[in-house]
Amino acid sequence: MHFGDMTDEERIERLEREAADARKMLFGALSIAKEMWQGELLQRPEGIEVLHELEKAAESFIDPSQQDRFKRFEQTIHVIGLRAKGIFDLVTYASKYQK
Repeated sequence: MHFGDMTDEERIERLEREAADARKMLFGALSIAKEMWQGELLQRPEGIEVLHELEKAAESFIDPSQQDRFKRFEQTIHVIGLRAKGIFDLVTYASKYQK
């Protein structure tokens, strides 16, 4: 079904699912990246900062008891942003210190 064939409610539900999927995939990517790079990150103060940022981003969550749909969506987008920034900072660090 394409957006043109959907009601506004169906479109919003689809966007919510896609945002939730992105949030979950970024969590997986953060977990893998942290595991792969932890030893390298611990070797430099800048790396330790990136590691803390990755941990903070991985631990970020949405409040499942939040009843307001738009507040939940806001929280989801916020978590996506934190996790994407963590991955971006890790990639930036890796490109700077790649052996």
